[in-house]
Amino acid sequence: MLFILEEGASFWSTDLTWRTFFCSSVTLLTVIIMDRSLNFAGEDMTSNFSFGKFSEVSSFSAEAGGGGHAYLIIELSLFLLMGCIGGLLGGIFVSVNGFLARLRKKYVTTPWRRLVEILVLASLTAWMTFTVPLIWSVCSNMPENAADDDTADFSRDEVYLVQRLVQFDCPRGQYNQVASLFYVDSNTAIKLLFHFREHMSAETFDTGSLLVVLVPYFVLACATCGIAASAGVFVSCLVSGAVMGRLFGHLLYQHFAHQG
Repeated sequence: MLFILEEGASFWSTDLTWRTFFCSSVTLLTVIIMDRSLNFAGEDMTSNFSFGKFSEVSSFSAEAGGGGHAYLIIELSLFLLMGCIGGLLGGIFVSVNGFLARLRKKYVTTPWRRLVEILVLASLTAWMTFTVPLIWSVCSNMPENAADDDTADFSRDEVYLVQRLVQFDCPRGQYNQVASLFYVDSNTAIKLLFHFREHMSAETFDTGSLLVVLVPYFVLACATCGIAASAGVFVSCLVSGAVMGRLFGHLLYQHFAHQG
């Protein structure tokens, strides 16, 4: 329903809410029937409806003799902290967007002014996504042997992700950390942040690169939400949250990697 609300509607009403709920229910039922039918036929469809598999999380403690528990109780405090940071970012987003909405209501009052606002934000976004990877050009070596599908160290998903890395302004055999998140579609960026493992190369995405991606992306998302163009906020929130989560995990890895 959130995706339909974001992408498919230029207005909203109670009737449209019920129609959307009905369509979403029928869609989910269809997906479940397809999944069950193909599972009976020996086909695995789970990868078509997820951002990837988290098998390492569930299998880690079992292999270590931990009885199948993936987390320690004390580690849950880190997730609480991440939730607080996410809530704080959400509050900032709403406050900034509300301030901009009041400015739009006061000054952007004609179709031509709305068009100018769209052109300014589009130009600013294009300039930012081109110049930021140039200014903050952090290059890392491509993970070795990642192009070989038979390599034991890489899953098929990881081979695919390595192939999506962007060389932009880096020597051959290296990738630009910032450009690799800016110059791919949002779905691929989320997968890179979730599943491009910290130890696949010397520095997959360092602290500075993640901050350089998060701050302008978040600011432009605040400014873009509410303009007179079809530009959703749901995926932008997913990407911002994924960058924030990766940054949090990266810092933890840097400080506690020696503990296993």
